[in-house]
Amino acid sequence: MKKMFRISGISAAIVLLASCQGSPVGNMMRSERSMTLSDVMQGWVGKNEADLVADLGAPFSSYQNRDGSVVITWKEITKLYNRTTQLYDFAHCEKTFLIDPSGVVSKWKYKNCRSTVRGTVLASTPIPRPSL
Repeated sequence: MKKMFRISGISAAIVLLASCQGSPVGNMMRSERSMTLSDVMQGWVGKNEADLVADLGAPFSSYQNRDGSVVITWKEITKLYNRTTQLYDFAHCEKTFLIDPSGVVSKWKYKNCRSTVRGTVLASTPIPRPSL
C-alpha cells in the first residue's frame, strides 16, 4: 500500500511540474525549450531601427560606416550577488546591432549579458548564434 502512495505521489509531482510553463519537465513534455537572450536578439533582425530604439531606449554609442550602415551599442551594468564571496559583482552587458543603410536591423551580438528571458520556443528551434 505504501508503494502505491509513493508512486501516486511521484506521478502527481510530475504532473504538477509538467503543468508549470517554463519548467524543464513541462517544456520537455510540450517539445519546447526556454527562450534565450540570443532568441530575443535574433527577433530584432528584419525590424526597423526606430522600433529597436523605442524599445531599448537611447543607445550608449553609435558609429556610421562608409557604406551607410550604423553600429549601435547599448551598455547596462547589472549588480549580481555572489553567494560564494558574499560580495556584489558587476556585469557590464553590451548589446550591439548592425543597422543596414535602409534602417533595418541585420546583425547582432552581445557580451557579458546575464539576462532572464521569459517564454518558450519549439525545442526544434536552434539557438541563434551572434551574427556580428
